[in-house]
Amino acid sequence: MQVKLQDIPGLSDEFQTAHRIKSISLGGVDRTRVALCRWQRDYKTDWKKIMKAIRYVGTTERKKICNQAYVKKCDNPKYGDIYEFRANRCKLRLFFFYDPTDETIVICTNDFIKNDSRRGKSGGQDAAFALCAEMKKLYIRKKQ
Repeated sequence: MQVKLQDIPGLSDEFQTAHRIKSISLGGVDRTRVALCRWQRDYKTDWKKIMKAIRYVGTTERKKICNQAYVKKCDNPKYGDIYEFRANRCKLRLFFFYDPTDETIVICTNDFIKNDSRRGKSGGQDAAFALCAEMKKLYIRKKQ
């Protein structure tokens, strides 16, 4: 399976001074870019908040990222260092990890919409964290 990093649509270099924010494409499928385009169309206000969170991480050194209104690390230790972009009073989530060999690269993997009844029990937030962790493992294997 081909693994490729892509630019985030609408995120200019001026908002990537501390970290380069990328999305991961696996086998030609880029869940992040699809989600962001859908959110821009269907959830405009929340999309703006998520983009603000992405810009916050892009311009802030990792050790100084402490605002849980924008970023939260997964509480479940079985997933390791998996994070979510979030925004205050926003139901959209975008999952990511830092490249283990170059922590200036943030790799976005997949999305989640809180309280989205279409996802059912198997598609809960825990499953979204698990998917991000699996995509991270695949990325690491392909990068070696």
